Formats: sequence, structure tokens, C-alpha cells
Amino acid sequence: MKPIVRIGKIEDQDRWRREDLQKCTPDERVDMLLQLQENFFADQDRTIVRVAHIKRMQNG
Repeated sequence: MKPIVRIGKIEDQDRWRREDLQKCTPDERVDMLLQLQENFFADQDRTIVRVAHIKRMQNG
């Protein structure tokens, strides 16, 4: 996802953030979370491990 600079009220920024997250695939959301972990918890030993996998639902 490309970074976009938008200037607006706090309410607008919250709405834009939610809309941007909804546009992401589940894999992209997990990747963003893991990237945040690397940026903010790099000096700590805590890690978030991906344990969930996406499976397609079978019809009937």
C-alpha cells in the first residue's frame, strides 16, 4: 500500500485509516502488524508470531 498524505480533522483521519485497512487483504494486515512490531519493539525480546492461516470456506 502506498503512503498517502491527507490533511483533515481527527474524525476524517480515523475514517481514512479504517477505509485503508478495509482495502487491505488479511495477509497485508498481518504484514503491517508484523512491520509495526519490528519498528516499535525492535529492542525488546517480545515477538508476535503468526499462528492463523486463511482457509476458503467450502460450499454446502
